Amino acid sequence: MAARESVRRRSVALTSDPAMREMAHFVGSHSHDQRLQDAADLRSGVLKDLPDNFRKEVEVLRQAEAFEDNRPLPVTSTGLLDGPSVDARLAWRHEMDRQVKRLMQDTHFALDDRINEEVKHTLRVNHADRMYDWYGKHGMKQARKEREAPAHLRFNPEDSVMPGSLRRPKETAPALLGTASTPVPTLTIEVPKDEEVAARQPSSQVGNTLLAAGRSFVKPVTPKVSPKRGATKPGTAGEMGHTRTGLWRI
Repeated sequence: MAARESVRRRSVALTSDPAMREMAHFVGSHSHDQRLQDAADLRSGVLKDLPDNFRKEVEVLRQAEAFEDNRPLPVTSTGLLDGPSVDARLAWRHEMDRQVKRLMQDTHFALDDRINEEVKHTLRVNHADRMYDWYGKHGMKQARKEREAPAHLRFNPEDSVMPGSLRRPKETAPALLGTASTPVPTLTIEVPKDEEVAARQPSSQVGNTLLAAGRSFVKPVTPKVSPKRGATKPGTAGEMGHTRTGLWRI
């Protein structure tokens, strides 16, 4: 019952099936044929300006090299000789498109009301599978080159960031990796203690050192004398022994 339901769902949405979409794109796309025809026209336009004897000599050299290398001569579709291979490929493509269109139209014939409902969807799905197998077998290189490219950009997140990209490289914290971070080297200066310095020096030098250290930390203090009330200051040079209060100094 589940298999029948899956077949029915695929039959109803057959136009959205990836295989049917690829074949429909093949019928409407002729980009590869256009590139081939443009290259052939460009090559033929260049060759028209060359003399005939030059073209014949080059063709003889190509055949001689192929004979010496024991390999078949390459196809002359876009070579120096004008061949019907390009026209033959275009004619083959026209016939291939016509056959694919007819096979895709046959999928609608199974929707006839005279066909049993249970068999109808099975016929459509089986016909689509056989048609895609035939398309892949006879389409060959032409079918692969006309395949629709994905509509989005893809990249490998493990690769390096391309120049100009706004994507930042992937960084993982060391804590998540389970490895301890490398400590930053520091410079350590060992300062000897006072006891060790005193032990290394003689006793006479130890006393002088301690005395000098004590003197450097002790500053002489000069007592501040507060001026007495009523004290007079000496007069200036113009006032010989005369105070500012008008009294003679005794």
